[in-house]
Amino acid sequence: MGWYEWALRELVRYVFGIGVLGLILFVPLQMEQSWLPSNAAPIFDPAVVGLFAILAIAVIGIVAILAYRTMWGDDGWVQRRVAARLAASRPGKESSERP
Repeated sequence: MGWYEWALRELVRYVFGIGVLGLILFVPLQMEQSWLPSNAAPIFDPAVVGLFAILAIAVIGIVAILAYRTMWGDDGWVQRRVAARLAASRPGKESSERP
Protein backbone atom coordinates (compact mmCIF):
# COMPACT_ATOMS: atom_id res chain seq x y z
CA MET A 1 0.00 0.00 0.00
CA GLY A 2 1.48 3.30 -1.09
CA TRP A 3 1.12 6.66 0.62
CA TYR A 4 -1.77 7.73 -1.62
CA GLU A 5 -3.82 4.64 -0.90
CA TRP A 6 -2.97 4.77 2.81
CA ALA A 7 -3.94 8.44 3.01
CA LEU A 8 -7.34 7.85 1.37
CA ARG A 9 -8.15 4.56 3.06
CA GLU A 10 -6.86 5.22 6.57
CA LEU A 11 -5.92 8.84 7.32
CA VAL A 12 -8.96 10.49 5.73
CA ARG A 13 -11.24 7.89 7.32
CA TYR A 14 -9.83 8.63 10.78
CA VAL A 15 -10.17 12.38 10.26
CA PHE A 16 -13.75 11.79 9.07
CA GLY A 17 -14.51 9.79 12.24
CA ILE A 18 -13.02 12.46 14.49
CA GLY A 19 -15.05 15.12 12.69
CA VAL A 20 -18.29 13.16 13.13
CA LEU A 21 -17.49 12.57 16.81
CA GLY A 22 -16.83 16.31 17.22
CA LEU A 23 -20.17 17.17 15.64
CA ILE A 24 -22.03 14.67 17.81
CA LEU A 25 -20.42 16.12 20.93
CA PHE A 26 -20.31 19.84 20.24
CA VAL A 27 -23.62 20.50 18.46
CA PRO A 28 -25.76 19.53 21.49
CA LEU A 29 -23.39 21.34 23.84
CA GLN A 30 -23.63 24.50 21.75
CA MET A 31 -27.41 24.20 21.66
CA GLU A 32 -27.50 23.87 25.44
CA GLN A 33 -25.17 26.79 25.97
CA SER A 34 -27.00 29.05 23.53
CA TRP A 35 -30.60 28.23 24.41
CA LEU A 36 -30.25 27.47 28.13
CA PRO A 37 -27.86 30.13 29.46
CA SER A 38 -26.80 29.67 33.08
CA ASN A 39 -27.13 33.34 34.05
CA ALA A 40 -30.50 34.10 32.39
CA ALA A 41 -33.88 32.64 31.70
CA PRO A 42 -33.96 29.80 29.17
CA ILE A 43 -34.82 30.80 25.64
CA PHE A 44 -36.57 27.45 24.96
CA ASP A 45 -38.03 24.90 27.33
CA PRO A 46 -35.29 22.40 28.35
CA ALA A 47 -37.39 19.50 27.03
CA VAL A 48 -37.52 21.17 23.59
CA VAL A 49 -33.76 21.69 23.63
CA GLY A 50 -33.29 18.02 24.54
CA LEU A 51 -35.56 16.96 21.70
CA PHE A 52 -33.65 19.18 19.25
CA ALA A 53 -30.35 17.74 20.51
CA ILE A 54 -31.56 14.17 19.97
CA LEU A 55 -32.84 15.11 16.52
CA ALA A 56 -29.50 16.75 15.66
CA ILE A 57 -27.56 13.66 16.75
CA ALA A 58 -29.84 11.43 14.65
CA VAL A 59 -29.44 13.63 11.56
CA ILE A 60 -25.66 13.82 12.01
CA GLY A 61 -25.51 10.03 12.38
CA ILE A 62 -27.61 9.35 9.28
CA VAL A 63 -25.67 11.81 7.13
CA ALA A 64 -22.37 10.40 8.43
CA ILE A 65 -23.39 6.84 7.57
CA LEU A 66 -24.46 7.84 4.07
CA ALA A 67 -21.25 9.81 3.52
CA TYR A 68 -19.13 6.92 4.81
CA ARG A 69 -20.84 4.45 2.48
CA THR A 70 -20.36 6.83 -0.45
CA MET A 71 -16.67 7.28 0.28
CA TRP A 72 -15.50 3.87 1.56
CA GLY A 73 -18.29 1.46 0.62
CA ASP A 74 -18.21 -1.14 -2.13
CA ASP A 75 -17.19 0.65 -5.32
CA GLY A 76 -17.04 3.91 -3.40
CA TRP A 77 -15.12 7.03 -4.29
CA VAL A 78 -11.91 5.90 -2.56
CA GLN A 79 -11.97 2.51 -4.27
CA ARG A 80 -12.36 4.13 -7.69
CA ARG A 81 -9.63 6.73 -7.08
CA VAL A 82 -7.12 4.14 -5.87
CA ALA A 83 -7.90 1.85 -8.83
CA ALA A 84 -7.52 4.73 -11.28
CA ARG A 85 -4.19 5.76 -9.77
CA LEU A 86 -2.94 2.17 -9.80
CA ALA A 87 -3.97 1.76 -13.45
CA ALA A 88 -2.27 5.04 -14.39
CA SER A 89 0.96 4.03 -12.66
CA ARG A 90 1.38 0.80 -14.64
CA PRO A 91 3.68 1.48 -17.58
CA GLY A 92 2.51 0.41 -21.01
CA LYS A 93 -1.02 -0.43 -19.96
CA GLU A 94 -3.81 1.90 -20.94
CA SER A 95 -7.03 1.94 -19.00
CA SER A 96 -10.21 2.62 -20.94
CA GLU A 97 -12.14 3.02 -17.70
CA ARG A 98 -12.30 6.42 -16.06
CA PRO A 99 -13.50 7.18 -12.51
